[in-house]
Amino acid sequence: MPLEVDPLTMPFPHALLAAKCTEGGVLTTWAKGDQRYFIVTLGCWTWTAKALPGTFPRWKSIMPDKGNLPHVVRLDADRAAQIAAFLKGVPADPPNNPVLLYMGDDHATLEVESKDMQTSVMAEFPEDWGDFDIKVNKDILLHLLNAGHHTLYFSDVHAPFLATGGIGTFVAMPIASKETQTVQPKQEEKPMNEMQTPVVAAPAAQPAVTTINTNNNTEPEVPINPLDDLAAAVEDFKTRLRAMFDESTLLSRKVKEVALVQKQKERDFIQAKRAIEKIRMAI
Repeated sequence: MPLEVDPLTMPFPHALLAAKCTEGGVLTTWAKGDQRYFIVTLGCWTWTAKALPGTFPRWKSIMPDKGNLPHVVRLDADRAAQIAAFLKGVPADPPNNPVLLYMGDDHATLEVESKDMQTSVMAEFPEDWGDFDIKVNKDILLHLLNAGHHTLYFSDVHAPFLATGGIGTFVAMPIASKETQTVQPKQEEKPMNEMQTPVVAAPAAQPAVTTINTNNNTEPEVPINPLDDLAAAVEDFKTRLRAMFDESTLLSRKVKEVALVQKQKERDFIQAKRAIEKIRMAI
């Protein structure tokens, strides 16, 4: 309804939301000097507070254009309620509580995955998502579903996404996560003027060691330099460290392959189960 008052910025009404009143109310505003005040009367509740100074931000400037959000998924009320019930049973995974969303292999299901838990619901995709997936905070996803939103628009992890279908438009940011990569540390090169030359005590003079061979020739044995020995030990350690990193990367790749195979088996089982249910319904 049109608000027949001057522009007014109110604090978020946490108290009135907690009251969960369903009937209509009355908003009264007045000015006292340079300060604006208001009263909201809702049922048996009355909320009096100061209006926030300044003007409301240009919220339309942060609202993304739906034309720039190509990945769209639509759910009906029952499927949205199914996802909400699933999310309530998902344990916390701090700090972001990520939930992974992606399209199923049959192009007709939305896969919702969090840690070791997963569910699949029927959904409508106006365009093929391909390999696109997105992570969303569990509490944010549960909030928008409980608010009645059932259509989600995504672009990528660096852009906000939209949810519509309920009251107004829900805007939030997805979770930008980076895959863990093994990076070899680089030695920082210092300028010549910052390099320090360590003071090392001069080694004591060692007498040349002679070795007598069967040909009656004497050859002096060169003493081993401790710095060269240390450098060789460091290089050997680096080689073994690289081998360990390569082996850990290989093990991680094998774990991912096993997880993908297991996930594919679960999807095949779900599809077979749905096919059996359809056959039963047809019979």
